[in-house]
This record gives sequence, C-alpha cells and structure tokens, in this order.
Amino acid sequence: MFGTKQSYRPEIDGLRAIAILAVIAFHMDLGLDGGYVGVDIFFVISGFLITNQIDENLIRGTFSLSQFYQRRIKRLLPAAFVMMAVTCFCSYFLLIPSDYREFGQSLVAQGGFGANFYFFRESSYFSHEGIPQPLLHCWSLAVEEQFYFLFPVLYVVLFRLHRALVGITLATLAGASLLLSIYYTTYSPMGAFFLLPTRAWELLVGVGLALFDRRFAMPMTTSTRNGLAFLGGAAILTSILSFGPTTSFPGYLAGLPCLGSALLILAGAGQNSIAGRILRFYPLVFIGQISYSLYLWHWPVVEFSKVYKLAFGGEASALLLAVLIFGLGVLSWKYLEQPIRRGNWSSKKVFFSAAIASLMLILLGLSIHFMNGMRNRLTPLANQYADGVKDRSPDHEMTLENVKKGELVPMGVQTPSSKARLFLWGDSHAKAIHLVLDRVCLEFGIAGEAALRNASAPLSDHLHIRDPIRRAIEEDYNQAVIDYIREQQFEIVVVAARWNYYLEHSSNDSGQIQSVIFSMMRELITIVPRVIFVKQVPEPGFDVPRYLAYQSWHARGGAGLGLKRSLHDNRAQEELFRTARSIDGIEVLDPSRYLMNQDRAFVQLESHGKSIYMDDNHLSVHGALLLTPLFSDEVGLK
Repeated sequence: MFGTKQSYRPEIDGLRAIAILAVIAFHMDLGLDGGYVGVDIFFVISGFLITNQIDENLIRGTFSLSQFYQRRIKRLLPAAFVMMAVTCFCSYFLLIPSDYREFGQSLVAQGGFGANFYFFRESSYFSHEGIPQPLLHCWSLAVEEQFYFLFPVLYVVLFRLHRALVGITLATLAGASLLLSIYYTTYSPMGAFFLLPTRAWELLVGVGLALFDRRFAMPMTTSTRNGLAFLGGAAILTSILSFGPTTSFPGYLAGLPCLGSALLILAGAGQNSIAGRILRFYPLVFIGQISYSLYLWHWPVVEFSKVYKLAFGGEASALLLAVLIFGLGVLSWKYLEQPIRRGNWSSKKVFFSAAIASLMLILLGLSIHFMNGMRNRLTPLANQYADGVKDRSPDHEMTLENVKKGELVPMGVQTPSSKARLFLWGDSHAKAIHLVLDRVCLEFGIAGEAALRNASAPLSDHLHIRDPIRRAIEEDYNQAVIDYIREQQFEIVVVAARWNYYLEHSSNDSGQIQSVIFSMMRELITIVPRVIFVKQVPEPGFDVPRYLAYQSWHARGGAGLGLKRSLHDNRAQEELFRTARSIDGIEVLDPSRYLMNQDRAFVQLESHGKSIYMDDNHLSVHGALLLTPLFSDEVGLK
C-alpha cells in the first residue's frame, strides 16, 4: 500500500508533467487534439493529494480549516494574481476595445474565483469565435478553488459524524455528478464542461483513490503494478490521441483519462514498477514541479501570439513559444511559488493579502468594463473597424419546439391578413443575411418566415456530426422544418449555410454530403414552386474586423484591403453547385460578386470604413446589406 502518511511522491509530479505537456501541445496545435484531458488528470491528482492531507490530519487531530485554506492560498493565488496583472497590462496594448472590455469582465470573474461561470455564459472552450480570451484557462482554476472551498467542510462534518459516512456520501455525490455530466454533455455541453457539479466526480475519483489507499489497499506485486500502469497509460494515451474538439466531453468519456490517472497513481507507488521508474525520471519530475506556473502562463502566451500574428503578420515558431512558456514558468515557480510557499506568513497576513489583491483585480476589471474597453487607445478608423465584431444580425435561435409550435422568425410585412410567401432556412450564415432579406421583403410588401439555428446544416442527414445523440437532435429539428414548409405552402424557399464547412468536416467523404444535399434539393422542389440555394460567402479564414483594426491602429494601412478571389475558391462547393444547377427547379445565387472590387479580382474586406465581415466567415450587417440587389433583383421579389 502507499503508506498512511503524507510523503512526497515524485511520480505524481511525473504524471503532472504528462498532463501539462498534453495541455500545452493541444493549445499550441501540435497535433494532440485530445491534449485537453490533461486538465482531467490534474483534477484526479488534486482530489487524491488534498484528501490524503485532510484525512491524515483529521486522524491525528491536528486538522485546521484555517491552515488548509492558508496553504491553498499560498500555493495557488500569488502566481495567479501576478499572471492576471501582467496579462492585463499586455492586453491594454493588444486588444481592441470590445475584447478588452470582455477581458475586464473575465478579470472580475476570476478575481472572485468564478471564471468558470463567466466562460460558461460567454464562451466555448474549443471555439471562442476569434475573441482573444487570455484568461480562458482560469476556468479550471476556478473549479478547483470552488472544490477546495466546499470539500474540506463537507469532509470534516462527515468524518466527525461517523467515518463510515465519508465514503458512502462521497461515492453518492460522485455518482450523481457523473450522471449530471453525462446528461448535460448532450443537452448543455458548455455547462457540463465548465461547471463544478458536472466536474466534481473527476476530483472525487482522486478522493476515492486516496480513501481506498488509506483504508483498504493491499500490497501489490511489481507485475501487478506494471499491469495497472499499462492499462492506465493506455487509457490516457488513447484519450489524448483519439479525442478532439468534436468529442462529446466530459460525460462518460472523461472516465478514460480519470481512470487512467488513478491507475498510474496506484501503480506508480512502487519504486520498482515500470510506471514508478518512468514517472520518476527527473526531467519529468521537474516539469511536474513547475506545472502550475506553466499552466498559468502558457495560455496568455498562446493567445497573444495569435493577436500578434493578426496585427503584425509575423508568426512565432512553436519552439520560440515553448521557450517563452517554459522560461516564464521557471521564473514564476522560482521567484513566486517557492518563496511564498516557504515563507512564514501569519494567517491574518495571508488572508488579508489575498483579499486585497483579489479586490484590486476586481476593481481593475470593473474599470475596464465601465470605460468600455478604453476606446481612446485606438485611432477613430481603427475603432470603426473594430466595431464590426458587434455589427451582427439579431441572434434568433430556433429549437424543435419552436418549429412544432410555428414560432418562427418573422420577416417583411406582418399583418393579421398577410400570408408568408418566402421562407429562409439555414445556419448562422442564414442568420447573417436574414436582416437584408427582412428589409427587402418589407420594401416589396412580402411576408416571410425563417428557421435559423447555429451550426445546424439544413439537411435531412447530419453526416458531419459524430455524436449520435446530437445528430438525432439536429435531424429531428430539420425534419420538423421540412414538415412546416410542406404545411405552409410557401412560394419561395431560400436555403443558406456554411457549405464549405459541412463538405470539409464530414466524418464521411464530401461526396456523401453532396448526395444528402442533392436529395434535400429534390425533396424541396416537390413541395415548393421555387427553391433557391445561396452559395457560401467567401471565407477569409482570419478575423476581418480585428485584422482591419490592428492594421489601422498600428499604422499599417487598412482601407481598401482585400484578398484575391482565388484564395476563396472552394472546389467542393463549386462542384456541388455546378451540379445543382442541372437539377430542374433549383436556382443558385452567388453572393461573392457583390462583395468584390470592380474588376472582380479581389474580395473586399471593408467598405466605406467599415468591415464587411463580423469575424472570419460571417458577414456583418454592413456587409450583408451589400447583397440587397442579390435578393431584390435576382430573386425577383419586385
């Protein structure tokens, strides 16, 4: 067994090294798409270590909540506070006002140990819409901090009531948390990812492992430990190599890295085991020792490198970023973590200093928020370009229930006697053109409706979605839309989507997706007189309003910028719509020619000092209005 006293175990630092290296590789896009499971490994380790610490001191009669919180504060907060202060300083010079304002909000949130709540409401871990979020990684710190605040109190109460209650209650809580995680991973993925109730079971795996060790563990042979190490390493390696941003996570799949971590901790206790020898390899141990500082600094470095690339056109090499991350990590560990942890501070000084530092960060974040991101840092033209990120159509988001109840988005003339003639169906790209279609319909006295849903291809079969539950949800929604179109007998159906994305990101080949689209076209022309498919607008591939703002802000030009049309041509989409034109009754509209310069050699990025795009692929309202002739003239709504 591991032993009943809290002693340093270098192999746990070795496991920490694996976790942090996986996370950094994932965030640096080095090919480890499942590297984010490193956070889950950290959760298990944290639960294991603090339970050993609490249980041992309770048995000895020396446990103090005050001392526990004091150690956690000294361990976690000083380095984090310095990272946030430095990040705030850098953000002042690098972020446009709307992004700096949101940074201020996240600073307030993490200053109050609630970054996970903020990012649950405002963001996606895997795709945060091009918005630089230098404190996004603080979500996991907030989860641990919340757990550290609640867990010791619960543990002490249960321990003093009856020791048998500890294991029973915590096992029940872990099971409930796992069930919540499985459920919300499907129905509220961001809630499942960011919030403590759906993540607590991962920390409780470590708690359970510690209790098993201290209460029931039996001596194991070296061969048994090697077998456990093989299983644990295989579980972690499988999750790192096979998971990705589209994996339904955490849910039950998070059990793979968590179980793997538990098995490696269990197996690594034997000095002669393979796991013990590997994880005690000094370079790994050292990386594990500085893993907290590496985690703190790696994400701001990665985020600011993306901003630098967009602003100045230079791209830092992976080696340079790695050197910078590890340099900052070592400095933070040596000059912040170590001295403060070893310092002989009174409890009063620790709590007071933490409270003052937290309050200062909150006040700083509030000032950035209420000063609207400090717009005076930028030139007037740069601010005008930067405003493009907010120049978007209303975010109407339909659900299956909305469609079944006939609660769709109205367009054009809305009177009791008006009957909808035109129907718009699509994803966020359809949302981007909704406003211009609404205005055109209103101008010509036409009533219409729209079914709009983010990341939902207007198809009967969602081959691009791997998760069977989510795929079924989207297909049920789209079938309801088709049924609604059939019932209402519209004269015109306009279908718009990010076709390139669905053709390129299918788990099958693009030919199968094309077959599904053609099948949809043929079904629609049997129930609607006119079916119009709108090609995807040119996709720059970088955040246009931020790019234009940076160019103007740093005196690098901006006006009249555009990209060669050849950079936007997509063979899959062109092949799709070339074939579609041969289907009787299908009309295809190409919006790109309304977004080009006069000789049609370039796709414009801006017009009259405003960005045509609101991000890297969606039109802004200003850009969408350039398509007015496309719908008023070519569709023939006059």
